[in-house]
Amino acid sequence: MKRPAPPPPLDRLFALAQERESLPFSELIANARPVDSQGRYLHWDELRYRRPPNGLSAEEWWLGMSLSRRAAARQLPLLNRRDEPFRFSNIDEVQAAVHRVDQEASGHILIDETVITPDLRNRFLVSSLVEESITSSQLEGASTSRVVAKAMLETGRPPVDEHELMIVNNYRALLQVEAWAHARLDVTPERMLELHRIVVDGTMRDPRDAGRLQTEDDDRVLVLWSDQSVIHQPPAARLLPERLDRLCDFANHGPPSGFIHPVVQAI
Repeated sequence: MKRPAPPPPLDRLFALAQERESLPFSELIANARPVDSQGRYLHWDELRYRRPPNGLSAEEWWLGMSLSRRAAARQLPLLNRRDEPFRFSNIDEVQAAVHRVDQEASGHILIDETVITPDLRNRFLVSSLVEESITSSQLEGASTSRVVAKAMLETGRPPVDEHELMIVNNYRALLQVEAWAHARLDVTPERMLELHRIVVDGTMRDPRDAGRLQTEDDDRVLVLWSDQSVIHQPPAARLLPERLDRLCDFANHGPPSGFIHPVVQAI
């Protein structure tokens, strides 16, 4: 899989745009939009292969689009490893998507209330948790069929390999989250670490690593591309407790001001 090309630095794009006398910089900014003509929120690696509008170069198009996105974006109280705030843009495509979630995935069961028994409600809940635990585990790399995995969870058969164990652990974690949600308990660092213990149970080389944050004495994890180049280096271990506190506070209360749709907040 090819690694996406990073966008050119904005300072270099500013210099290129100002050097071009045929297109005033103010006009470039005035006509810029955060999406392309089809409403797509494209990454530079996709945009650079498409034909720019109005005689722009790809670099000028990206500069105008980037500035338009920044102007429309909302900052979050969560920070990246350079202590810059994460941002998101509430473009039409995002609003349409969360509207569909509101309409179709709100969890409302369109059956007369007198027909729905507690047992039936529980079966709906358990079925959805089974599907979610299988799908999320497969995204993480678990290699087993949905039919086999579903039968395992429904019968309580013990997992036979690490792939099945991943699914069982995810299912147990979802049940724990559901119990906390039912009790209206806040997200806390302690509960986050408890979820980690559940999810990695039986899969760690050193079981003592389950349910704890890394320390400065540990070998820090890195995210590597297929060519072993580093694409993400996490923050220093000493910063993790404060960052986890900040994440939990955002999960419980959202941003300090304004409204964020719960689906966007969860993402």
